[in-house]
Amino acid sequence: MRRFVLLLACVTALSACTGGADDASTGSDPSPSTPANAEASGPEATASPGEPRARLQAGTDSVDGMLVRLCRKKDCEQPGRPAMDTLKVTDQRLLLFVMSLTPERAEVEVRRYGRDKVIEAVAMRPGDLMAYEPSLKAGRYDVLLDASWAEQRAVWRFDVRVKDV
Repeated sequence: MRRFVLLLACVTALSACTGGADDASTGSDPSPSTPANAEASGPEATASPGEPRARLQAGTDSVDGMLVRLCRKKDCEQPGRPAMDTLKVTDQRLLLFVMSLTPERAEVEVRRYGRDKVIEAVAMRPGDLMAYEPSLKAGRYDVLLDASWAEQRAVWRFDVRVKDV
């Protein structure tokens, strides 16, 4: 019951922050009428047109994922992106991945920041909103989301800092 209430609160907060139905929740590309110099927010802030987008949310805070690998059929690229924001988690909260496109398969891998060893790997139940309950101690982590579709695969990196309460 606690998880359901927490999930409901997070979804409500997300809806309030995004206005209910924005480009990120519908999977459509941003409107061409949006001025090029307008401040971008949400998953589209770090994505080029046609790229899938991902966002990670803890409570009412959220950050865009940095797309580190994108494969279409057999062609893969590693889009360079500027430094990303850190998601600060003050307790063991439910983390929500918000997707612009519902994947057919998704997996999360967690590593200590700057390290290669995977300390937690979880197959996710695919959806445009995917819940993940980490078992992480205080520290900084790289959280990788690997999602795939029929002829496309994308990997995002999120910088997460878990703090003691």
